[in-house]
Amino acid sequence: MRDILNKTLTENKTLEIKKEEPKVIEIPKPVPPAISLNELKPQNTTVINSNDRSAGADKMNALKNLITEKTEQKKTEMPAPTPSVSATPKPVMNDVVPKPPIKEVPEEVLKGLLE
Repeated sequence: MRDILNKTLTENKTLEIKKEEPKVIEIPKPVPPAISLNELKPQNTTVINSNDRSAGADKMNALKNLITEKTEQKKTEMPAPTPSVSATPKPVMNDVVPKPPIKEVPEEVLKGLLE
């Protein structure tokens, strides 16, 4: 009975359920508007309320004069350095101790030790 059913079902294609594949619809993406390169460059923004902390010319000159006065005072207060002589003499390498000559051992003594 099973054979007959299988045979009729395979021969008769109308009883099969047809599966339809879903259709893929491509939606085109909108193209962004063109941008010029000048728009991409950073704009120069000027700051209206900037705090200018730089010193004026008169304050800079006063500071320069103060520094020169201090350095001149220190130059007059400092005595000239005197060259110092080291208290320890440098070692002299001329005192080389000669090594005593090596004494040779006679062959007979060595043969006696090895036997």
